[in-house]
Amino acid sequence: MRRILFFLTALVLFCASCRFMGFRRIKGNGHLSTEERHISHADHIVISGSFDVQLTQGAVTTLKLEADDNLLQHIATDEEGGTLHIRPRKRNTNFQTDHAMTVYITTPKIERVAIEGSGSVIGKSKFAGGERLTLSIGGSGDIDLEVNTPEVKSNIAGSGTIILRGETQNETIGINGSGNFFADALKAENATVSIAGAGDVKLFADATLNVNIAGSGSVLYKGNPSVKQKVIGGGDIRKID
Repeated sequence: MRRILFFLTALVLFCASCRFMGFRRIKGNGHLSTEERHISHADHIVISGSFDVQLTQGAVTTLKLEADDNLLQHIATDEEGGTLHIRPRKRNTNFQTDHAMTVYITTPKIERVAIEGSGSVIGKSKFAGGERLTLSIGGSGDIDLEVNTPEVKSNIAGSGTIILRGETQNETIGINGSGNFFADALKAENATVSIAGAGDVKLFADATLNVNIAGSGSVLYKGNPSVKQKVIGGGDIRKID
């Protein structure tokens, strides 16, 4: 009996602390709806939360939301300092829904995509142009893009996945954790890889490949680059067909 009372007391205190800290859950009503919103730029995007973002390259910048109609008002698409932030309107909000919360964006160019959490970004067309593309995931998000740009920088902190196709001159990959980077269909001249942990990398490089692994990560590469490597731990570097 004492154990039951202790458990119930702990549960009540936990729920009260969540309420005090401002955590709240909003449940979708199951009625999908769309909403178009005006934005000026979308070349720098930061996603915070479980949103699915679909990117298309086009001459005019547009944004459309699709979600349960009672959730739309709680989703913010704010422009701050040249960056488009997609996130819950109030912090510590958890959306409970059986449908994906999808954001459709058309933009002339993309220079930065950052995911904070478990969101996803999928390119619906090839993005060409620009001087540099910077990609980052903090958490378990996913990015899947086809690009043609001189420089690509990617960083994964956690268990996220980045998939890239297309062409670039120089690519830099950093993984801290157990993330995955698959870019053997991205034709690069030079590649630099740094893994701390158990991350896995698959890439193409045809001129130079510099690899540093601390842990049990692996780098599988295509092409015929000159390879410089430093491995501490059980890391693996191999050429594949």
